[in-house]
Amino acid sequence: HMAEFLAYYGDKADHYEEEAAAEVTPEEPDPDDDPTIDPKVEYFTFNLGTVNNADITQSEENQYEYTIETTGGDPFVAVNGFEKEVTGTVLVFHYQTTAAVNAEFFWCDAGGGAAGGRETFFDIPKNDTEEWKTFKSKLEVAMAEHNWAGNVGDCMRFDFGSTAGVTIKIRNIHFRAAREDE
Repeated sequence: HMAEFLAYYGDKADHYEEEAAAEVTPEEPDPDDDPTIDPKVEYFTFNLGTVNNADITQSEENQYEYTIETTGGDPFVAVNGFEKEVTGTVLVFHYQTTAAVNAEFFWCDAGGGAAGGRETFFDIPKNDTEEWKTFKSKLEVAMAEHNWAGNVGDCMRFDFGSTAGVTIKIRNIHFRAAREDE
């Protein structure tokens, strides 16, 4: 009788194992998608006195949210110097944009300005929906290559492509540490 039992229930066990394997586990939400301001994070702020070829407005609801309307071929703004040492190398922000943007950072040390040869390009995909999308880029290699340590007072110039007539909404720009799976 044991052979009959195993023959009958053995197949059933395989069936349940296959069914369990086919079940989809819901993905954990990506913490980078959360728009909540974390008081432990130093978010980028723009030095609005340095704007070139753009109109930039700061949100009244979120001091870390900006709308950039490019007005010429070299739109940029300086990021204010960091108040604390930068502890991560992954750039993260939320955005909406009417066109893809070939963005660029010029890495600046405290007290210095943008210098050719110390720049990093990254493409921000078009997102002309009403939904915020999350942008992430690992910049560890670029930071090392340009000898940028992210010390107190260090900053960067943030260039928004080379086209007039683009609207970019951007918020909660910050660096964070890379995760084990990145």
